[in-house]
Amino acid sequence: DGIRDPDHSLVGSEMCIRDSIGGARIVLDQTILREEQRLVTAQVSVALVDRTGKPARLPAAIRAAMT
Repeated sequence: DGIRDPDHSLVGSEMCIRDSIGGARIVLDQTILREEQRLVTAQVSVALVDRTGKPARLPAAIRAAMT
């Protein structure tokens, strides 16, 4: 569903993302902070697959840009 913020309480907040890059997977640890208060945390895993559904390696150019 995503983050809904109808009263705009996240305005002025900071989003920190730390990532872990594997051969076919990226794990993003996300935290939204307001000053020192943690508002939201999430861990998002992204797996790369080819057209047949088998794991595919992350292209070197993308891997280099993320490190």
